[in-house]
Amino acid sequence: MSTTYVDEAVLSRAYARREENVWAVARDGVVLYAQAWKPILANAVVLAVLSFVEFLAFLLILGLPAAAVAAAFPGLGLALAIGVIIGAWMLKLAVSDAIALAATLLAYHRATDGLEPDPEWVAKLDAASDKFRELGRKAVAAVRPAGVPVAPVGAPGLEPEPHLEPQPEPQPDSQPEPEASGPLPAALEGGRTQ
Repeated sequence: MSTTYVDEAVLSRAYARREENVWAVARDGVVLYAQAWKPILANAVVLAVLSFVEFLAFLLILGLPAAAVAAAFPGLGLALAIGVIIGAWMLKLAVSDAIALAATLLAYHRATDGLEPDPEWVAKLDAASDKFRELGRKAVAAVRPAGVPVAPVGAPGLEPEPHLEPQPEPQPDSQPEPEASGPLPAALEGGRTQ
């Protein structure tokens, strides 16, 4: 359950940070998730227990009326039992899992508030996951100008970039344009002839 909402937590970080390089935000978000695993795991254990208790409560709430109907109509017992289990599971998905998602996102943001990605964790995740290395390459490529080659992450002599910021776009000079002298060509005057 603690890893169910990794992508949602990382995506919520991208929305909260409002940065242009979503690949770098995602990469940093995964690193921070790994760094702050203890409170997130503790939150997940509590949520798993609550989810199980809620499922049992929904079984009881739906099962009592179904048992009364099954006593009156014995032929419907099996269908009612299946309906109660499916109904309780659907209610658990609708209520408990939605609460679990929100609680996991809150736990993630509280645990990672003020943290910066640790280069040690970046190296560990780079060594453990091809997908994470690909995420790092996309983060680097998003801030490089077109045509500049991107070296593979972990190449000899290259330091990992812990946090990548998008480069500002060059601003045009603020000098006024020189005014044209003489009459404008007929095409620019809207087709009028002199």
